[in-house]
Amino acid sequence: MHHKGQDRAAQIIKEATRLFSRNGYEKVAIKQIADACDISEPAIYRHFDSKESIYIAVLDSLENRVSVKNIFEELSKEEDIEKLLFRLAEHILAFYGKNKDVYRLLLYSSLGGHQRAKKVVRIFTSGADWRDAP
Repeated sequence: MHHKGQDRAAQIIKEATRLFSRNGYEKVAIKQIADACDISEPAIYRHFDSKESIYIAVLDSLENRVSVKNIFEELSKEEDIEKLLFRLAEHILAFYGKNKDVYRLLLYSSLGGHQRAKKVVRIFTSGADWRDAP
């Protein structure tokens, strides 16, 4: 039974990610998330206290999808600037192709001025210390 609850919470996060990335946080209602999951609004509240708590869970889930530290570690070893820029562009395009919803969510979060926008930006820049590598 607990496993089923985890599956439902994961489904809510998945659908909320899709909706937030398409419409922005402000334009998504709990009812839309519930409808996308084919459940009732009260069922949403069994897993999350509010839309804000769903949004926080969505942002937290991004950390598992974004692996910027690995690419920055790899790039820090590259001495040829042309190869470095090529590999970085390759990584960005490949990641974007697989994770368009993440980029849309980042855009909406940042432009919408949502209080959690800084967390999204932090997730994407967490590997920024690669520039300090020797």
